[in-house]
Order: sequence, then C-alpha cells, then structure tokens
Amino acid sequence: MNLIVIYGPPATGKLTVAREIEKMTGIKIFDNHATVDLALRLFKFRSPAFNDTVNGIRMKMIEGAAKEGIDLIFTTTWLTGDYSNAHELDDAVGRYGGKVCYVYLTASRDELLRRVEGESRKNFGKIKDRATLEEFLRTHEVPAKAPIPGSHHIDTTKQSPSQTAQDVVRYFGLKDVRVRIPA
Repeated sequence: MNLIVIYGPPATGKLTVAREIEKMTGIKIFDNHATVDLALRLFKFRSPAFNDTVNGIRMKMIEGAAKEGIDLIFTTTWLTGDYSNAHELDDAVGRYGGKVCYVYLTASRDELLRRVEGESRKNFGKIKDRATLEEFLRTHEVPAKAPIPGSHHIDTTKQSPSQTAQDVVRYFGLKDVRVRIPA
C-alpha cells in the first residue's frame, strides 16, 4: 500500500494535483475536506472536539486502507507543529507493510493569492478570499523547504497540475492500480 500525502499551504493545488494523479494511476483520493467539512457540521473549527474527530476519522480511514492494501492519496494543510502526526501515519501504514510518500507543494505568495479565489475552491470549506489567506499566511509558518524529512518538494508556481502529478508519479514510481497482474 502506498499512501501519498500531499501537503502545503492553502491554494498550492493539492487537491487539483491529487485529481491528476488519480487520473494517471487510479489511486483514490481522501482529501482534507472530507473530514473537515464533516466535523464542522457539529464542532467549532480547531476546537478539541473538532480536532479529535478529524484526526480520529482520518487515522481510521487510512489504517483501514492500509489493512486492505488500498493505495490512497491524502491531501492536507498541516499547520505549524501539526507535522508530528506524520509519525502516526508512518506507523499505521507501516504496520501493514505499506509506505508513506510525502509531497510538499509550495507556490509564490502572489500565485497563492491569485488562486485562492478560483472556482474549484468554492465547493468546500476552504479559504476562498485573499484577505483570509493573507491572515493565514501572516499567522502560520509556511516553511520554504519541506518540513518532513524525505518529502518531495515541488514549487507549483509555474508548473501545471498535470506536470506536477507526472513529477510525483515518476518520483515515487507509482503504478496504475486499475491494472492488476494476477499472481
């Protein structure tokens, strides 16, 4: 099982790149907002109950996929200090012989501000306006280099989502999971 974790600041193209990887490989997407938007129905954002619910659902889903040998793409915007749960992902996937492939996406500040108001962001509880993104960037550390050792770092400022996805697929040697060769 491969777990491809695509992380980085808002508007770097995480979900868009994940969709391109899915087209190329058939690997299913489990995006950040599948859990965030669900938890927001009951809990205040970043409250203890919200955090516990989001993290619990994510880990249960990822561990279940690992146990079943289902490759998965997971997208997330980890905030400063949240990287510590990367060890939980490594452990959960490793228990079943899988590996985690970390991809850190970045883009220039100007590009992030241009993208944040894009149509693709409107269907989710994502940051959707320049002022909110400016506030996020001001109050959260956005590392210039990948904060998790071994991450594949890609600057998406001048690269299309398709090019970025091809880079990820090549770098990690991902295969099309829709084509299974019988044993």
